[in-house]
Amino acid sequence: QLVGDSFLEGKTRGLVRIQDGAQRIDVGDGGVFQVERIVRLGKRHQGLVPTAAGEDLVVALRNYFLQSEQVTTMVDLACVERDGEVVAAGGYVVQLLPELTDPPLEAMKERLAQLGNLRAALEAQGADPAIIMKAVLGDGEHTMLADSPVVFHCPCDRQRVLVAAAALGR
Repeated sequence: QLVGDSFLEGKTRGLVRIQDGAQRIDVGDGGVFQVERIVRLGKRHQGLVPTAAGEDLVVALRNYFLQSEQVTTMVDLACVERDGEVVAAGGYVVQLLPELTDPPLEAMKERLAQLGNLRAALEAQGADPAIIMKAVLGDGEHTMLADSPVVFHCPCDRQRVLVAAAALGR
């Protein structure tokens, strides 16, 4: 089970429940990949996509974008660990505009194939987002929408914790 929250200002939190000794998150057959987000003026968009056996999180994300949002999307995620500690983590989401023609699409696919294993790229580049972005996008035209640090944040306060604890009963 994987649950995560993220906010525009870079605040995030998450919970991952995995089996002992697992090296990756397998989504599994009969599961549901659910994304809920606020799109504008507080309106929510929710996408539910069934998962299949052998899928990992990256495949589930790709399927979500293709089936729920109906946008061709290239996605990858990676995590680098040393001695049980996460030293780098990153990924990319590249969504293609509807007017994109085959030559730029093929160029993007080739560039991503050259990038190869994202985990190796994170290790080699020191997890510098600018370097990874340059490797993914090359000299292609793109617009940087925001740049903010990602930090752990829990919106709980003392009152919220007390209410949750009271709901548990004696």
